[in-house]
Amino acid sequence: MFALVCVTWGTAFILMRQATAAFGPITIGAGRSIFGSAALALLWLPVRRTQSWRMTRADAAPMLLVVVLCYALPYFLQPYVIPRIGSSLMGMMMALIPLLTVGVSITMLGVYPTLRQIVGVVGGLLLMMFLLAGAWKDGATGRDLFLAAMVPAGYSIGYTYVKRRFSHVPPLPLACVSIALAAVPLVPLSLAFEHVTRDEQFTAAAGSLLLLGVFCTGVAAYLYYKLIQDHGPLHAVMTMYIVPLVAIFWGYRAGEPITLTKLLLLLGVLSMVALVQWRPAGTRAPEPVPATSEPG
Repeated sequence: MFALVCVTWGTAFILMRQATAAFGPITIGAGRSIFGSAALALLWLPVRRTQSWRMTRADAAPMLLVVVLCYALPYFLQPYVIPRIGSSLMGMMMALIPLLTVGVSITMLGVYPTLRQIVGVVGGLLLMMFLLAGAWKDGATGRDLFLAAMVPAGYSIGYTYVKRRFSHVPPLPLACVSIALAAVPLVPLSLAFEHVTRDEQFTAAAGSLLLLGVFCTGVAAYLYYKLIQDHGPLHAVMTMYIVPLVAIFWGYRAGEPITLTKLLLLLGVLSMVALVQWRPAGTRAPEPVPATSEPG
């Protein structure tokens, strides 16, 4: 399960790049929401009696925040910036999620980091700044890099808010409903502003979008929940160390330039993530933030 989560989430970025050959970024986000929620609904159906949730009126506004930050916005932004900065660099940005979550947890949950975690967060952010500076020097615009950085920032805020507001909700129905709701704004926007390019690349692009939705969004999320349930959150979060490396592999296979400097900087960032996540044997891990989405 661990390997499948890493491979599917790491592959999501190259699939988004391939889907842009025929679909606009809003359409890719809408298709991902539809296919992903359908896959999760099929997985939820056999266990709906033991994992039930009825959303109340009080849940509406908090749910809107989660849907925007964890689903609708990243589902649109990632395929929008990938053609400009590359799928591998977008995958590298996911290493920011554990680092930014430490800072967000201070204001939302009142959880203060240790000195070791502060060193890891500051070190990781500095190394990521060098990585982004290199991408900017290679031709990426500051605007595109800012939009790319909004994705892990949105995930960090959204995940932490889910912990604060929806910790009582089973993760499978929460994810299914959230991903389905993301299609509500994306589908009409797609129909209004984008068109489908039907040429020789359409079949491959449609297949990429289907794989992205069913496996990288729906099935991978379910496997991640199983990792948390069976082995704990610390084991599951280790996927964050592998996902960027898988994204780099597929980007390199697709012809994206990967320099030794970029790879060393990424390994440095991942080592800072490991420093933040590490805890001595025998200590109790904090309560996990429910995984309501995938970092891809």
